[in-house]
Amino acid sequence: ADIFYVHARYWCNEVFYKENFTAEEQERILLSDLTNPDNPRYHITGGPDTQDYVFFLSFEEMEAYMPTKADRKASYSTYSYNQPLDYGTNDPVYWLRSPGHNRISAMIVWAEYGALDYAGSDVGHNNVCYRPSMWITVGG
Repeated sequence: ADIFYVHARYWCNEVFYKENFTAEEQERILLSDLTNPDNPRYHITGGPDTQDYVFFLSFEEMEAYMPTKADRKASYSTYSYNQPLDYGTNDPVYWLRSPGHNRISAMIVWAEYGALDYAGSDVGHNNVCYRPSMWITVGG
């Protein structure tokens, strides 16, 4: 899972952040101090704390900010829907930054239903979407 987290953090903070926001918008995106809690069911360590502009939610943040299954529902963007998959599922699924049931998996959310999956999915698959999050300043 460590390679996934490195790649996901790189994509969030270097690719997504730098290619999709103007300099003025980037100034409003806060550098966030993130804790990475352990998986409570499988007792897999969440790893060291990080600082990121753009990130995936942890399972604890998901439960706090999106407490119901209805809150967690999502659908594919046109871009995501048109990407090739490793294996045949078109069910929208997105990553959390929390570890899954072992060191090569991360928790996921089954977006059509809003169901949180603590076991997660092998991070080597490309059939799981990114759902970036960030804290921003609002107003003057």
